[in-house]
Amino acid sequence: MAKSSIGLYVFASFLTVSLIGSIAFGYNLYNEKKEVKAQLEQEKYNLIEDLEDLNTAYSELKVENVMLDQELSDARSRVRRYIDTLRFASLDLVMLLQFKQQIDSLQTEQLELIEQNDRLTYLNRVLTKERDSSNLAVAKKQKYIDSLEQLTSKLNQTIAQAGRLRASAINADGVKIRRSGRVVTTERGKRVEKVRVCFSLAKNNVAKTGDRTFHITVLDPNNRILGDNRILSANGKTIKYSKESKFYYEKNELDYCDYIDVPEAETLPRGRYLVNVFEDFRLISQTDFTLR
Repeated sequence: MAKSSIGLYVFASFLTVSLIGSIAFGYNLYNEKKEVKAQLEQEKYNLIEDLEDLNTAYSELKVENVMLDQELSDARSRVRRYIDTLRFASLDLVMLLQFKQQIDSLQTEQLELIEQNDRLTYLNRVLTKERDSSNLAVAKKQKYIDSLEQLTSKLNQTIAQAGRLRASAINADGVKIRRSGRVVTTERGKRVEKVRVCFSLAKNNVAKTGDRTFHITVLDPNNRILGDNRILSANGKTIKYSKESKFYYEKNELDYCDYIDVPEAETLPRGRYLVNVFEDFRLISQTDFTLR
């Protein structure tokens, strides 16, 4: 009986020790599992922070190339997907290692994108500088051409002005033609058969040699045009003239006279007569005379 009691006591003691050991082992295992889970959660948080840093860096990256901008957009989308996946994932060690590898790959891809963007940005600046230099050279050349054209235009205007004929010593009067052909001046309107207009042209080495045309206008006291009374119009300009006078000019001094006919049996009224001489619508000389 005593031996049985001792055996039962020893067995009970053994069970108690085993139970305590199992509880201690289970407790330690629970603590280790809890610690591992906490470490995994911390690693997950660290991975999310790394991904957020990647996303921020992508957001701050300024890209000018269209294709590279599309690559950047795709990379940002992948980063956002990883962040969203990690937030709700329960990680084990295998998944943690997989995510770390993927993040390392994303970081490497980001560095490549940054380097590529830096190269493209540099090349773009070089091309822009070359383009601006080229545009500046073209602008300078165009400005030089414009200056030459303006200078040429002014020079042509100066030459044209210098080449114009100028009538001086202009004189006009009423005349009568004798049977002998001698021209006699008269101030009596009823005896005037023609109006004589005379002027002198100075020597001009710039002027063109050849046929020249003047238009002479004679206005009586009543503003009536004597002679042909025709109209010359061109380029929006108009003049009325008494006679178209043509002569040949050789750059030397020239004294020239022309005559405007008065109809037979017509008596010119008394008063002041105005005489204008035009070349290409430009008034080059003017005078007057009086009949009584």
